[in-house]
Amino acid sequence: FDYMDHWYPVAWLRDIPFKKPTKITVFDVDYVVSRVDNGKVDSDEEEEVIAVVDRCPHKSAALSEGRVTSCGRRFQCAYHGWSFDGKDGKCVEIPQTVSLDGMTQENSSFVARGRADATAVPAMVSQGMVWLFPGGNLEKALLSPPPPRVPEMDMP
Repeated sequence: FDYMDHWYPVAWLRDIPFKKPTKITVFDVDYVVSRVDNGKVDSDEEEEVIAVVDRCPHKSAALSEGRVTSCGRRFQCAYHGWSFDGKDGKCVEIPQTVSLDGMTQENSSFVARGRADATAVPAMVSQGMVWLFPGGNLEKALLSPPPPRVPEMDMP
């Protein structure tokens, strides 16, 4: 039995501040979670959660001590300002980087390096509860059973 290959409830959605990093610990591993806009205008659920392991790959600073950027879907490290996409963990900005060929940071070679990326964790909201899947990527999470539902919580 692999304990990491399951969804775990970590907080009520109402307890996670909007666009602010929040530290959550599951099995002695720290994660940073934030509530963000889902970017879909016609969606019933206007918010979603993003989560990554609470460690910047640059200097191992806690991403929960940083901020969620103005675009709302990236965690930014408080130490040197590196930014990571909250869905896939990709490093999307290194403020101190100056590209030698004049390319923008999004097109430069640092984005392709896996060692500059944070570790994203699948996260979801079900019945007002935030759930994390600490055991792997989104594909693995989709193959596992979904979080259990409590019928009484759906009653008006």
